[in-house]
Amino acid sequence: MNAGNIRFKLTRSSLWHILWLGSTRLQLIAGITITRVVLILDVSKYQALINFVKMLDAGVAGVIIKCGQALVLDPFFLMSWAKAKMAGIPRGSYWFYDSRVDPEEQARKWANWLAQDKGELKHWLDLEENYGGKYAGWQNWKKFLNKFMELSKLSPKDIGIYTGYFYWIAHSPTNLADLNWFGQFWLWLAWYTTNPANVKIPKPWTKLKLWQYGTMGVDGQTANGHRYGVESLEVDENNFDGDEQAYADFFGLSGVVTPPPDGGAMSQWYKVTTSVLNIRKGPGASYQDIGNLVKDQLIEVEDPVMGGWLHIETIMTGTDVQALPDPDHSWCSAAYCVKVDPPITPPPTEDDEPVKVTLELKSGKILVADQFTEQ
Repeated sequence: MNAGNIRFKLTRSSLWHILWLGSTRLQLIAGITITRVVLILDVSKYQALINFVKMLDAGVAGVIIKCGQALVLDPFFLMSWAKAKMAGIPRGSYWFYDSRVDPEEQARKWANWLAQDKGELKHWLDLEENYGGKYAGWQNWKKFLNKFMELSKLSPKDIGIYTGYFYWIAHSPTNLADLNWFGQFWLWLAWYTTNPANVKIPKPWTKLKLWQYGTMGVDGQTANGHRYGVESLEVDENNFDGDEQAYADFFGLSGVVTPPPDGGAMSQWYKVTTSVLNIRKGPGASYQDIGNLVKDQLIEVEDPVMGGWLHIETIMTGTDVQALPDPDHSWCSAAYCVKVDPPITPPPTEDDEPVKVTLELKSGKILVADQFTEQ
């Protein structure tokens, strides 16, 4: 799923495995027929910082965000998960299965990171690795899925499997009972082509829910990453199998996702509580130091706290707005800030009343406010 870097490796033994067991696991059906109107992107750390408002404006209907791999959280997951919600984009997550790590421990991590907010677009187990670890094979995938369902309280209808046709054929169960067990989950199939007729579906499925067709758009030539608000040039594009109404019905989206009135995030304000606070180019102390905040300055933040860091949109000293070191990438630690009410511009005082004589000045009169009377 790493934006165009997906590779399903076929060794000599796995090719023989496919040919020998093809009658059990190959699905010899015509190419898929799919309504190509609902666009969904999948993203991870490779897309880095994402402008989800821009993504929504570009016509993206949903986003599936990498939660983690092995026992490691994707470094951009929490940020992207919260920002997508604030922008009003329906969200799903995926977990990259790693055969070098105990499957039940992987499932535990995924369930824990989704415990507070399970999103809207279901959750997908990414099966594509070839690390050759001791937890390789469908038996361990089954352990993973059973543990994930137990801990997350999600049903099979809330979970899907992402894979490639040939990878699945080479690694899936050889008997129908075990093969059909996986059929209770939805299929998200990777097959890079611009023509749906080229796409074949493996058993036990007869249809798919999502088709990942590549990183170059429907024309197979245009990389749309920047258009969709991600920092990478490329980003995986997917179609949902159905029109907009079918998409909303399938994921139960009606009335669930309501963007803020302006299509953006809601502002929050914080006050700096320490004498000097570094501004970083990203959400972490390892990022470049690009400036400083000082005590009692106010900052406007359009995102919630991301792993202890705030994404700065505005800096104010008193009633003056200060320039940001980097308009898109200015961050500070939340540990040295306290949330405050938005600043309010004070109403005019009596000392401000002379401004009311402006119209009189045009006629040559110069009047002091406390002398101004109707004439």
